[in-house]
Amino acid sequence: RGDKTPGFFARYLAKDLRIGVSEAEKCGLTLDVARDTLANLDELTARGLGSEGTQALIRHYEPRQKKRDCQ
Repeated sequence: RGDKTPGFFARYLAKDLRIGVSEAEKCGLTLDVARDTLANLDELTARGLGSEGTQALIRHYEPRQKKRDCQ
């Protein structure tokens, strides 16, 4: 609980999702949720958070949630 130690780096998940999305597209499949998650992971990596665990995605969504809570 509250452990921020990386178990699986966000940038590695992005790499794996990129492969999965690419292979799915070759088969004519569209994986919208995977593409959205990949975009979020790419944004985290661009912000220098790629070496954090996949729980870094929570940080990505927290500001959005706070804005929604205030409305």
